[in-house]
Amino acid sequence: MSNTIRAKIGKPIIIGYNRESYGTRKMGAMVIVPEADPVQSDNAETKTL
Repeated sequence: MSNTIRAKIGKPIIIGYNRESYGTRKMGAMVIVPEADPVQSDNAETKTL
């Protein structure tokens, strides 16, 4: 099983779901906020003394 979600950076995605636990159906939601990968540089390391 696979799912594809298209989203814009910074815009929340709300995914609703149902699951059954001990004979009781429970509803839930998950919020995902996509963000851009930070730009990494070789000089980004810091040293703590």
